[in-house]
Amino acid sequence: MYAPIVATPLDVLADRFPIYSKEPWTLKRAASTYRMAHLGRPLFAAMYEQGSAEFKKNIVDFAVVKLLALGDEVRPEPRKLKYIQKLALLAVRLPFNFRTASSSTAADVERKLVSDHLRLLLYADVGFARVVTASASEPLLAEASCSYTIPYRWKNPPSERFDFYSMLAERVSSSQLDLGTRGEMLGAKITLDARDRAVAAPSAAPACPQDLREDGASRLSTVVQYLRALIPTQYHATLDSLPASYVDDEQDTPLEDAFKDGFVYFNHYVKVDSFDAITQEFLLLGLTRGAALVCADGQNGFDLVIPILIGDKLEKSKVTAIFIQVKTSTRFGNTLHGPLFHCINPRDGTPPFFLEAMQKPPPIIRMIFALAAPAQKLSVLVRPQTRSSSRPSKQSGFTAYDIWFSGASRETFGVIQSEAEEKSIATILSTMREQRDVIHAYTEDKTVRAAVRQMQPLASSEDDYTADWVDYTPTNDASIHGADHEDKGSAMVVEDSVDVQE
Repeated sequence: MYAPIVATPLDVLADRFPIYSKEPWTLKRAASTYRMAHLGRPLFAAMYEQGSAEFKKNIVDFAVVKLLALGDEVRPEPRKLKYIQKLALLAVRLPFNFRTASSSTAADVERKLVSDHLRLLLYADVGFARVVTASASEPLLAEASCSYTIPYRWKNPPSERFDFYSMLAERVSSSQLDLGTRGEMLGAKITLDARDRAVAAPSAAPACPQDLREDGASRLSTVVQYLRALIPTQYHATLDSLPASYVDDEQDTPLEDAFKDGFVYFNHYVKVDSFDAITQEFLLLGLTRGAALVCADGQNGFDLVIPILIGDKLEKSKVTAIFIQVKTSTRFGNTLHGPLFHCINPRDGTPPFFLEAMQKPPPIIRMIFALAAPAQKLSVLVRPQTRSSSRPSKQSGFTAYDIWFSGASRETFGVIQSEAEEKSIATILSTMREQRDVIHAYTEDKTVRAAVRQMQPLASSEDDYTADWVDYTPTNDASIHGADHEDKGSAMVVEDSVDVQE
């Protein structure tokens, strides 16, 4: 038998981005309908070129129909879609994978996404015994997904709202969907939610010009608008915080002022496979197609990177980023853990994000998502608005603003809307940690679960792993974790950045 033919050409009709030109594109042009329609599979670009002015204007709606395989059906509300259609909306924005299917039903979900919902087939064994699929960076399909769901995401009454968290919580434990183990996919979904909320705000939606090559302004948000969408209202004072590290005379520049000319543009994530991809130049390429990055497995210091452009000209020297490290361990609670921020160093790496020759780079934002922090001790921690120490702060080769998010609730993220969403996220976190554990395949028979644990001595501190060969009582003293479990309360906590650094 012949091997399956899986090659699908992408971007073949797109205008080439002049990365080294002295006449750079604007970010509005990169976010335009014309640009989106010409990236990805040539189906949309060809139809765009041959279509009427009305078709070109509505090509995002056409992409919704193709993505959901609606045909001539009336477009329903997102919450009334079938599970496979909801999954298709998510799949074009998040680069999740599927684990090896253990049943024909689970395998059919992945194959159905390929056959009906524009997911790409990357590899298949003879007879399709094993397949590898993915969603490529196709900004038009990502825009179709978010434009379709945004109007229903924050509707009133709450019963009419649509959220992906509940959909994932309902199915992730029983499906082959692989959201990773580090929490990066959940963190990415939260940041996408914030992006959608920022661009949906009335003040963030300028009138669209008739020229579809320059109508991308409505898809952009300022950095400040984005942070206001991500951070709960009671913590918007974060925008007044001073940098944790700085160059030259930037030590007294509040975050809001440092990024007053900064813009965010991304409607999907791409998973990169190489450690050398996190550079200004590579993020510039991400900005040209509305993509943020999920880092390669094993990347040191951070898991997600959201590009920022200072100004409107797509030039490498104007590119900076939000670097996010995601934690799903309960060890990281409400207390700011300084070393985690120090690991996010744009001067390190091969190559570094900021080259040595760049003496005064644009500022960065560093975030830690401690998603599994205890629910009753949620807080957002930031660096100080004023310096309480008389000792001079150490200068570094970059300026950075640090924000710590404890837990995953309405108290932590402005895009989480209800107690039901909090419970859904807790379920997703639990499943992400457990889905590779064979114990959880035995959902009802406790005797079998105990027997399987006994077959894995020393794999865990639970009784069944040790009961047959040692009398062992685990130590549950929280003090073994040091300051990470200190209760700082639910209010915003300000720490002295000098003491943290030293």
